[in-house]
Order: sequence, then C-alpha cells, then structure tokens
Amino acid sequence: MNMTLGNYRDTSLFIIDGHADVPNPLVVDTQGTIDEGTAIDVDLLRAGTVAAVILAANVVPGEGGAGVASDLAIIDAKIDAIKQICATKPDKVALALSSDELVRIAGEGKTAIMIELLGTHALGTDLAAIERFYRDGVRVLGLAHLGNNAFADSSRPLFSQRSNQHGGLSPLGQAAVAQANDLGLLLDVSHLSSDALFQVLKASRVPVIASHSGVRALVDNPRNLSDEELTAIAQAGGVVGMVAFGPYLRNLSPDEVRARETITQAYGGLKEGYTGLTTEQRNAYYREILAVTQPATLEDLIRAVDHAVRLIGIDHVSLASDFNQGGGIEGWARADQAPQVSVALREHGYSEADIAKLWGANVLRVLRAAEAGAR
Repeated sequence: MNMTLGNYRDTSLFIIDGHADVPNPLVVDTQGTIDEGTAIDVDLLRAGTVAAVILAANVVPGEGGAGVASDLAIIDAKIDAIKQICATKPDKVALALSSDELVRIAGEGKTAIMIELLGTHALGTDLAAIERFYRDGVRVLGLAHLGNNAFADSSRPLFSQRSNQHGGLSPLGQAAVAQANDLGLLLDVSHLSSDALFQVLKASRVPVIASHSGVRALVDNPRNLSDEELTAIAQAGGVVGMVAFGPYLRNLSPDEVRARETITQAYGGLKEGYTGLTTEQRNAYYREILAVTQPATLEDLIRAVDHAVRLIGIDHVSLASDFNQGGGIEGWARADQAPQVSVALREHGYSEADIAKLWGANVLRVLRAAEAGAR
C-alpha cells in the first residue's frame, strides 16, 4: 500500500488523529471552517501534516432542547457542517467514505475527514437510523457517550440512571452491533460500560476501536480502560487510542479536586451531566475547570502509550487528540503540533515503524477489517 502524502512536509508518517469533535457551539464561517481558530481548523490540520482525522458528531442529552428530536437536529447540523467544509475547501480537505478513499485523499495532499456518530441517545429507539447515518457519510459508530441510552450503558451514567441499567447492551444494542457489522461501520467502544464493552467484543464479527481512552492502571477514571479491557480489545484484533485528554493522563492533586468540585457546585453539581446547561454555560464550565487544572504533558501521554504497548503490543495502540471536547496537552494543544508527538516518541525510543503504527497504520487496519466484514 502506497502511504505517500503528496505535498505534505513530513512524508515519513501517515498521521491519523483517531478522534476529535465538531466544536460547540457549532459555527460555520463564510470560508467553511468550523469555528475557525479552534484546535482543529483546516489550516492547522494541514500545518500539522495530519493526513486524516476521525471527526465525531455528538450531542449531550437535552442540549438541543426538549426531546431527542431536537438533539438529533444538532447531530445532523454537525454532519452537514463537516460536508460544508469539504465542499468549500476542496483543495484542502475531503470527506472519506472508506479507508481507501482516506489514503487516496491524503495522497493528493489534502486532509481526509471521516465522520463518527458518537452516542446513540439522539436516535431514541430507532435502529433504522443507523443505516440512515451510514448513507449520510458516517463510517464509525460509538453506541454510548454521556449517559445510558436505549442501546447501551455508559461508563458515565447520569445521576438519575442506574449504573448498569441494561446490564451492558440492551437487545436494541445487540441488534445495532449486528447492523454496524453488516454495513461495514467501525464500532467505537469508548464511553461504554465495562459490561457493554465486553458484550460488543463478543457480538462483533470484526475488530473494534476504543478511539480515545486512557489507562486505568495509571489513572483511576471510569472512562479509562482496565488492563483486562485493554487485553480483550487487543485479543479481538482491535485498537485502543491513547487520548491527549488531561484527566485521563494524570491524577489530580487534592487542591485540584477541591477547586474543581467548587466550580462544579457553582454550576448546580452537574448530577445529570451537562443536561440543563446551555452550550455557552458548558463552554464556560470547561474554561473554569481548565484554569484550575495543571495540564497534562507529552510525557504523560507517552507514559500511557508505554503501558498499553507493553501490555497489548504496538499493533493495537493508536493516538487521538479529543480536540474540541477538552482534549489538548502541553506539546499537543492544536492540530499543527502533531509532529511534536512524533518527536517525543522518537526521543523516547520508539522506532519509525512503531510511530507509523501508532499514528495511522493500526487505525487503517481496523477500518479495513470493518469494511471487509460488511454483507
């Protein structure tokens, strides 16, 4: 397979950011850039020689107003915004509907964007909506985000929800796994409860990805993966993306915990997650939390990579920024700083072949496996 990146400056690596988000609030300027100046605007992606990014459309329960129909409208708007970028900047970015298209687009010197639907809350109980989103360009599917939904339990249920509401996947979720396999969608097990994660691994005919997670043995966060979960994903042929998100990479000091709790209480305690907050309030909350939290560093990220590589092998680990949803660390705070991650990995002793797997080859492999499993 030819991995040439056309006119990209660094042609030695095929950089795929395994997970970033369409920002909130959703703003599309006249040049077609989603919220120009955010961590992943088009020019920053190109400056960072990012060959491709898997860009997620998600919605916090209740963010759209009353009912799932309003939340679904936000998902549709985000997907439309991604397409608008590609339509208005065709010399810089393009939508990839397959792994082969992703490689071809990058080979033309552009950045490929692949769409993920992260969380099925906005679908209600509509299983058929998954195929509709596939037709609309989605190629990666995460069954859960914040809060349990009709398909699956989340690792972060809302305060009013039982922590194991469905015992993992609901019957609807089991059907969704089969449908995703049939369509060739890559399943993303990030955000799932442990039971749901293991049930997806058992039900899926093809490997999966945990696109943006950390290591629970290093940082005891419910969103991080246990060694048992990491091992199971790898044994099923899957890939785990180590994410540049501070709370998953370093433990908070007691002072940080107290300061963050004070801020959270000022926003009503957030017992139902971000439900009830406007987008502006949610962003203000993020800013206040970040201001009292020491940022994680590239060393913290590499510590997580090291643990995962030692445990499950270099063929099962990838990298993700989680930009525009709180992601970003010292040294990789914007998309144009992606090459600094490569430098840090080299200095830490990783070979060029290893770095190529971490940055892109492993993600491409599971995308291809999902496509090959379609029927």
